[in-house]
Amino acid sequence: GSVRCVKETANYYFRFPQQCYQKSEQTVKDIRAGGHFAPSNSDLKQPHYIDALQFDGYSWIALAGKPSHQFNGGFTGGGVDRLKPISKRGKFFNQKDGLASDYCHSLTVTDDASVWVTHWYEEQGLSWLAQGSERWSTVKRSREGIELGGVYIKALGKFLLIGQQGALVIYDTQSQHAYVVDQAAGLPGYSVSSIAVDNEQTVWVGAFTYGRG
Repeated sequence: GSVRCVKETANYYFRFPQQCYQKSEQTVKDIRAGGHFAPSNSDLKQPHYIDALQFDGYSWIALAGKPSHQFNGGFTGGGVDRLKPISKRGKFFNQKDGLASDYCHSLTVTDDASVWVTHWYEEQGLSWLAQGSERWSTVKRSREGIELGGVYIKALGKFLLIGQQGALVIYDTQSQHAYVVDQAAGLPGYSVSSIAVDNEQTVWVGAFTYGRG
């Protein structure tokens, strides 16, 4: 059957008509200043990674888990790895450590030195780890009841910019209030696929609509 790229991050793609996610076997090679990590030379739990960042002397790696043959079978074995770049040793976190889900998709750090991770689905919310803590906390909704989970996340000071299927959510981690930007408010597409902040603190958002270009 033909291959249609519905979502493509770290070589994930959705195959029709088999109705399953597939991903190439690969090691984490592109972590900035983090070197080369693989299960064979480090404490990296498994090679199915989505996102990575370097913070507080560690490489933090979001792991989706191993996909099942059928899409509705989900993913297993995911979480967050926290590894030292030189020794390549560290700790693996999953739901037993407080994560909302083992499927971890995007990472960022707010100005209070907390690490945040998304789990793709809006209803699963966000997980965050305070500096010095070994136990993750979760938040699912803002004070207004807005679901906070998403595909992509980017910190801007105390604010989180959360890319969802259908909206960009701006969440104040201190007041716990949130604001939604959707297509009616000027979002250039339905699904937010990337977020960047330039040196002038201008937010740039990449979004697309299914079935278009």
